Amino acid sequence: MGHPDFQQVRQDIIDIYGTHPTNTLRVLREICPKYRLQCNEIGIEKALKAISEKCPVVAIFGLTTDEWSNFNNLYSDDENKNVILTNAVLDIFKRTPGYKLIGHAVVLMSYNSEWLSFMNSWGREWTDSGFFRVQNERVLDMKFIDVFWTSEDLLSSEKAYYKKHGDTVARWLMNKLIGIQKAEYKCPISQDISLVIDFKGTLHK
Repeated sequence: MGHPDFQQVRQDIIDIYGTHPTNTLRVLREICPKYRLQCNEIGIEKALKAISEKCPVVAIFGLTTDEWSNFNNLYSDDENKNVILTNAVLDIFKRTPGYKLIGHAVVLMSYNSEWLSFMNSWGREWTDSGFFRVQNERVLDMKFIDVFWTSEDLLSSEKAYYKKHGDTVARWLMNKLIGIQKAEYKCPISQDISLVIDFKGTLHK
């Protein structure tokens, strides 16, 4: 339908903002309308709901120089590729006054009752094929940004295309995201276990 590929979108962002660190939410708010997309900062419950509906979510966090060193050292060891990052490993709440943060953006891809799984941007050779796991969003004080479109954002030709081919596209996406269909979530209160895509309870402990 004429939509740009990843490389084109990436280059458009670099052309405007360069390769130096910048505010992720500001970039998305400015770049999304160009592609008839929208974005909102959301909380953890809405982020997990989006994942259960098979929609990856942007996640942002910041670490100090020392914390980044610990983070990189942890995941540079092949034995730690499946480790779940916790406050016991990296405690951001013990920072000394006057600290400065270096921000980073990743993509929340899946979750279960034990961890959140994120896709990094450092290549497939990094740790677990480019993915890492965190016990919960509080470990890295993560914020989440949902990027989405609505039917009002579509051209008439695009609406017609999805009306005709929507089922085929949906099946393709389901096959690509087969992992989330099998992921389980255990309610911290009732201890009941259900599939992530079927879970309806609260996500707060």
